[in-house]
Amino acid sequence: MRRFDRTILATAGVLLAFALLSPSSQAGVWEVFYDLAPGSSITTTTPLGPDTDPVTGTFMVEYDAASTAAPLTGARLMSGAFHVTISQMAMTPGVLTITGETDTVLSPPASGLPGTLTGDTLILPPVPDSSSTGFIHCTGAACRLAGLPPSMMIPQTPTGPGPFPVTFNGWVFTSGTAGVGDWTAPTFSFMTMTPMGLSVTVAQDFVGREVSRMFLPEPGTGAILASGTVLLAFLHRHRSRRQRRA
Repeated sequence: MRRFDRTILATAGVLLAFALLSPSSQAGVWEVFYDLAPGSSITTTTPLGPDTDPVTGTFMVEYDAASTAAPLTGARLMSGAFHVTISQMAMTPGVLTITGETDTVLSPPASGLPGTLTGDTLILPPVPDSSSTGFIHCTGAACRLAGLPPSMMIPQTPTGPGPFPVTFNGWVFTSGTAGVGDWTAPTFSFMTMTPMGLSVTVAQDFVGREVSRMFLPEPGTGAILASGTVLLAFLHRHRSRRQRRA
């Protein structure tokens, strides 16, 4: 290998190593995953009374940053889902008791649902698209009077068919900095449903716990220069071989 080639490849190696080993100096995105911690709950209110049950779930949010050490400059909700187990919906024993489970999946846009970082709070607009399904089991003499057969699958949708928006209160981060660590979302109205003509209002009280985060740097200048340098070395060797053959 000629000295010119060795010099170019060595330069490319240094540039590439710098790009790979120094992500802290590059802009990028934090991918942060949250679980709903113990203390998260859902309250379902019907004409028959309220019921509060625990809820579990996961969320993923992307945060923009100029580097790993820089403040966060933007946020997008990328995904969310949660599960509720209705242990006993507050009815008179032997007359009307409801148990069941519901699963809700949020469907933000593919590019994420943009939020606003303000002090210790992440403010998210309503998620325009979500779906929720569940199983409700009713026991007692008054089940049919309430419009609920003894056991049935009930799509958890609002009045009318199709997707429905989910509205959050702000996520307040316990660290004092939005996007860093755990958060709480004070009680907020989630949706109103009318399964079988029965008016149901659902409210949530969430406690989010950060479980993992990963920084994904944008392609750095060093990596681009390294790629160009390697290409230059390849072209130079190719031209040299053609000249020798000629």
